[in-house]
Amino acid sequence: MTRARSLLILLAIAMGIATPAFAQNPPQGRHWGVTASVAPWRAGTRSSGLYFAKDLDFTGGSRRIGITKGSARGNEWALVYIRRTINEGGTIVDNGGRKFEVGPNVKLTGIMAEQFGPFGTIARRVQIGVVVAGGLARAEGVLRAVPSGAEHEASQMLTLFAREVDFQLLLRGELAVAVIVAPGMKIRFSGGFDWPGTSVVGVTAMYFFGDR
Repeated sequence: MTRARSLLILLAIAMGIATPAFAQNPPQGRHWGVTASVAPWRAGTRSSGLYFAKDLDFTGGSRRIGITKGSARGNEWALVYIRRTINEGGTIVDNGGRKFEVGPNVKLTGIMAEQFGPFGTIARRVQIGVVVAGGLARAEGVLRAVPSGAEHEASQMLTLFAREVDFQLLLRGELAVAVIVAPGMKIRFSGGFDWPGTSVVGVTAMYFFGDR
């Protein structure tokens, strides 16, 4: 529980940093655009407390696509569809000591709202800032008990503090560097807390229509 609270506190701090960043970096006009991103993802023993599990070893990836509004030289918000996969063979050990292995095609699909706010700019082309995001997703697929092989729905095993939920929680708090590569277009690299684990280097591309 202490680890879980610590992670949530860190996310709140990131949001506190981002809020003044948004205010201090007003965009030069707001434009609608499109955004897409990919991010490798993993969750290990340090994140097991978020499920009230004894051990955790998940890897996978996230793909996000959606609409955004902002500007290449300012901040932006986005509403994205997310599909996160959990690689087959990943494991979780619950508080009762029972071990489960991730089956094929385990995934979470849902919606996230995210916002990026730069708190520093280098040469009017590179932004350094914070990404904060939150949303909900449905879990699909099965986890198998080891060694019996009995199958359990992923939604039953991917709990919220040991409680079964209809929708999985999605939270992100990441440090980011964005590079303006062309008029109206930038690429952002980010990494950090990605419930219930971390993303190391996610890549997001966005294009704002009419932003020159």
